[in-house]
Order: sequence, then C-alpha cells, then structure tokens
Amino acid sequence: MSQENFKTSAGRFLERDFKLDEGLLYKFMPYLAYLAVLGVIYIANRNQTERTAKEMNTLRREVEEMRIEYITTKADYMKQWRQSDIMQKVMPLGLKQSTEPPIKIQPEEE
Repeated sequence: MSQENFKTSAGRFLERDFKLDEGLLYKFMPYLAYLAVLGVIYIANRNQTERTAKEMNTLRREVEEMRIEYITTKADYMKQWRQSDIMQKVMPLGLKQSTEPPIKIQPEEE
C-alpha cells in the first residue's frame, strides 16, 4: 500500500460522518426506554430498602429501650410490695403487723 493510498483511505474514514441514523434511533428507542425504566425501578427499590433498614434500626433501638424500662419498672413495682417495705410505709400511720393468725368465718347452717 502506498503512502498516498493510505492517506486517502484514512481521510475517507475520518471524513465519514458518524451521525446516528434516525431510523436506527427509532429502532432502538423501545430498548432504551426499557433500560431507563429498569434503572428508575432499581434506584427506587434501593431507596426503599435503605429507608426500611433505617426504620428497622430505629424500631429495634426503641424496643430495646422499652424492654429496659419494663424490666426496671417491674423490679421497682415488685420491690414496693414486699412485706418489709409495706411495714415501713404504714408505721407512721400507727398500723402494726398482726401476730395472731386470721380467723376463718363460716356462715351459720340452718
């Protein structure tokens, strides 16, 4: 191949217009639209997943805090109803613990 032939073939290649043919563009338009819709769905799905994960973490933290509060409140409540604690609370009112066992009351028989 001579130098001149190379220049002309390279020149023709470089001079070629690389515009998209309108028919080719219309031919691939459904595929491009399909890919665009899939991209939008993918992005929306990812955002929804991240939002759900954040909400789950927040709810998990709240449940843990409520569980701790429940255990603490239950322990305090159980402590308040011990006999020794009740006696300390009623002593200022002048009440004393009974030393006699309770009497069982039975109805009279006819």
